[in-house]
Amino acid sequence: MKNLIYNLVIGIFFCQIAFSQENLPGKQEEIYLYFSFDKGVQPDYAISGVKNSQFSRNSIATKKDGTDVSENIPILEKGISGKGIYLGNGVTNILLANQSDVEEGIDGFTSIGKAELIQSDTESWHNLASLQVKTTKLLESGFSVSAKVTGGKYQIVGPSTPTFVPNKYVFSIYLKGEGSLRIYLKDETNNITGKVENVILTKDWKRYWCYIDLESSAEITFYCLNAEGKQITFFADGLQLEKKTPPGYYGADRTVIIPSPWTKGGSFREPDTLIYPANLTDFPFEEGSLSFWFKPDYPVNDGEDHEFWQFAWNYFACRKQLYSELLLWAGREEQDGKSGSASAVRVFTPEIGWIPETWHFVVGTWSNKEGLIALYLDGKQIGKAKGWRTKNIWFPENPYHGIGCSNVLNPAVKILRANAVLDDFTFWKKPLTCEEIKTIYENGKKKIEEVK
Repeated sequence: MKNLIYNLVIGIFFCQIAFSQENLPGKQEEIYLYFSFDKGVQPDYAISGVKNSQFSRNSIATKKDGTDVSENIPILEKGISGKGIYLGNGVTNILLANQSDVEEGIDGFTSIGKAELIQSDTESWHNLASLQVKTTKLLESGFSVSAKVTGGKYQIVGPSTPTFVPNKYVFSIYLKGEGSLRIYLKDETNNITGKVENVILTKDWKRYWCYIDLESSAEITFYCLNAEGKQITFFADGLQLEKKTPPGYYGADRTVIIPSPWTKGGSFREPDTLIYPANLTDFPFEEGSLSFWFKPDYPVNDGEDHEFWQFAWNYFACRKQLYSELLLWAGREEQDGKSGSASAVRVFTPEIGWIPETWHFVVGTWSNKEGLIALYLDGKQIGKAKGWRTKNIWFPENPYHGIGCSNVLNPAVKILRANAVLDDFTFWKKPLTCEEIKTIYENGKKKIEEVK
């Protein structure tokens, strides 16, 4: 296990923060561990003394504004007041390098309907150039990009026999200009067109995407075409084609498709990993709380799992699971006097929702004394479970807190990421009350308004 940890932390990013009690979200005596992320990944305060957080991502990453971040350096974005940290999944861009941007020229793009394609150095989302497209009046004037991809396969998606699951491919692109476009993917081999998306261009760079389901291997083409019936000029950059992983044994359909962070064609963006050593002697097992702000890339019904916190391997966790389940759980628990088991207590509601690219506030509380766990979203309780007790919890050697990630030391389990900006990540030594949670939420909203 120690070797796994040493391998994980190659190129670790360390950052020291000067501690001030004024920076804490509450009274120091009530807080177990607190991360503001204002100056990096090191916690601002820890009851047993600050230890070194360990961050890794063994590749360059690109922020949403098109700027690159060097490998093993965390992505620090604007937080609710200072900085927050973005923790995202890994992704492979199936396109070639000269199809994902135009730094190497425009050979990777095909003109449609006599559109003029130009390598522009006056506008760019990433690096120094973008693809300038001058269409004709034809509705089918624009450009295309093609790639060869694989089809679906049979797999277990529930407690039944294998089911054929098609592969889902998502094409994303950054665009700006004037006028309107139609974008879509087409299976050229089988003459099948995916869902057509209508785009209204703006003067600022904005990301758009479309998708297609493939049952068999094929050549697919992305089309970006004039929808105006008059000549228009627009700019394109940051193109990406990715394969989305099928939703797993829950059997969920993907009702909402969200692209992963962009990476250059032909490359793999490593996932972000942030862990902090766990202290089993003083962690508030008997009663406590976790609170944090997050700004997700996705709506709640995106059909994917996203991990906000995991303790040790899989024994305490806060997770957005598939559709609209937001849950807090503990393994090897005791319920209503029964002996402990490896199942999980889940607190969730199918009706919750949040707006992508908007700040939201999550709190999970637990209490052995009260036999209760509860979950709050944006200052309101959305679920609770009674009869809950922690019992005989087993931890591996060198346990850790996964902040915005999970299972990084357990290769047998799927590794999840938050895919969101996190801020004010706080562990409390007591279950926060409804009134305290509402107060923290309202104070956070004021900070967000002040920095707008």
